[in-house]
Amino acid sequence: MGLKGKISEFGIADIFQLLSVQNKSGALEIITSKGEMVFIFKEGQLVDVTPDVRIKDQLIGQMLVDGGFISDTERNRYLKVHLRKGKKFGEILLEKEIVDDDTLSRFLTIQIKECFFQALTYKGGDYRFDAFTVSSYPPIKLPVRVDQLLLEGMQFLDEFPLVMEKFPAKGVLIKAAEGFEQENFKEDRIAFDVYSLMNEYMEPIKHIRRAGLTELEGYKAFAYLNEKGALLIKEEVRDVLRKEKEEAKRRDLRLMQLSNAVNLCFFTAFVGAVIYFFCDIIFNSGIFLFVREIFKGF
Repeated sequence: MGLKGKISEFGIADIFQLLSVQNKSGALEIITSKGEMVFIFKEGQLVDVTPDVRIKDQLIGQMLVDGGFISDTERNRYLKVHLRKGKKFGEILLEKEIVDDDTLSRFLTIQIKECFFQALTYKGGDYRFDAFTVSSYPPIKLPVRVDQLLLEGMQFLDEFPLVMEKFPAKGVLIKAAEGFEQENFKEDRIAFDVYSLMNEYMEPIKHIRRAGLTELEGYKAFAYLNEKGALLIKEEVRDVLRKEKEEAKRRDLRLMQLSNAVNLCFFTAFVGAVIYFFCDIIFNSGIFLFVREIFKGF
């Protein structure tokens, strides 16, 4: 079965639902100006995704680095192996016993979900589905059910913008404030699980990955904890330095503008003085009196 068209005419959710209901196997490619990704279906369920390389937080290697499961050096080393041999990055990590299959499976599931959530935001672009038999797939323990994913996707579209308004996700480091126990978070078990792991200042996304959560789950937990007063938040040093540099640039610009205004005033006064001096000389000279006598006759 070949299927292709415009996302504006047949939405992302409808495409996924159709492929799921018909138990299709193959690759769904989504191409837009905002990103490109490929989802792999096996009998109507999702088993793999190739995200857009421009969206760093959705790359499995970056997820594992942020979660503290591998180092930057390991990630870069095995990416070279991945490019050289053409093997899946996750399969290489399993072969080298860098991560276990439970960890890799959990993050592959998160990757599929977050790529799907991203795809739901696309209003334009093209899609193409190519059917083929998927005989094997990455070590994801349970394929992701599309019906459940659609429900989570609708929740993402409704809640994520509101959650991000409540929590300063960019340019901050966070950690858990002391003095809170499990009973303080009985309404939100995920929030307590996140809180219990936040023993040092880190970027929010790193806390999310350490807890093995999607961004929606993680930021909802942060918003809840922040309302409870259970978070300590500070600006990143690099963000503070950036702001200081921007303020220094603005200060230098104001000083330069003031200096230019002062120089213009001095220049205007100087030109006026020079003109006055020469006019005074001409008016009191014989030349001016001679010319005046000549024009008296007219």
